[in-house]
Amino acid sequence: MRALAGFVLGVSTVAAAAPGAFALDFPSAAKIAPACVARVNTAALRAMNRTNPLGQMQIYGPPTVFNPHLLRVEVNVIGARTEIYAVDLAIDDACNVLSASTRLESNEWPVR
Repeated sequence: MRALAGFVLGVSTVAAAAPGAFALDFPSAAKIAPACVARVNTAALRAMNRTNPLGQMQIYGPPTVFNPHLLRVEVNVIGARTEIYAVDLAIDDACNVLSASTRLESNEWPVR
């Protein structure tokens, strides 16, 4: 029980540390400042460039917020076939990207 109280206190301290970056509005998802969204989207496209996708990359909508330091951006690659990638980004309180990982969510291979 004491560990749970410490966790809740830590989460509330992190949320209060960056005013304006994350405004928690329960039960809806957290909202992100527009400058942070632009920075996260740029980092997601850079991470996708390392995978050498074949086609045009597009991002629709804001990132999904799992917690104040973990965001997911969905990147659509439109080319010979359509692929959807999920790019998970770890950020700090100032919205600096610490790490990025890509994962193929779906693709449309031709059925023969």
